[in-house]
Amino acid sequence: MATGMRGANGYAETVPEERKFVLASLTVAADKLRSEDSVSFLFIRRFVIEPLSILVSRFGNAVIGALAKAAVESFKIWLKEHGVHF
Repeated sequence: MATGMRGANGYAETVPEERKFVLASLTVAADKLRSEDSVSFLFIRRFVIEPLSILVSRFGNAVIGALAKAAVESFKIWLKEHGVHF
């Protein structure tokens, strides 16, 4: 998903700052999730759920919106399986 967002595209031209925010947030999240033994729920909400929700809101049923929605739902299921309920 992020690979398609990184290239020159309509998203980059239309709302470049939003795109930068989403990419930066997801990059920070991916790095931390790979390197840390634990992360806070606030971190997950801020750097995973919120940026993906922006993509869902922006792209709706388009491929990237559907992928982001699936990622959010999968992440929520994973969190619940690990005892985080919201």
